[in-house]
Amino acid sequence: MENISSKFKILVVDDDYKIVEYLSYVFRSAGYEVISTTKGIEAINLAKIHKPDLIILDMLMPEMRGEEVVRILKDDPLVSHIPIIYFTGVVSKKDEEFIRKLTGNYGILTKPTTKDKLLEAVRSVLGR
Repeated sequence: MENISSKFKILVVDDDYKIVEYLSYVFRSAGYEVISTTKGIEAINLAKIHKPDLIILDMLMPEMRGEEVVRILKDDPLVSHIPIIYFTGVVSKKDEEFIRKLTGNYGILTKPTTKDKLLEAVRSVLGR
């Protein structure tokens, strides 16, 4: 049976290098192609160049917050269709509603999480 996940490319964005490394390892181990960065502006450029099937994006980053990255991507017709899952340690009810509206309701993963929850979230989005 062919590994379906090998057909998909994920962009991982988090300002914590250790988290980027962990997520990249989890997704590569599951057969996904992974592109990663620790900077919001670089994430925008990578999305435009590589056109990933999914973006995993930290909300709180020092140079450019996650919602700024999302707004720039959603305003660009070449990449506006790419689903985004927020991966964050801080989520209030108000933040959750805002994030769901901003990202098109693809979801929020809270830190810390398990490998199984990460893969389940990715599969649920890429299976749509």
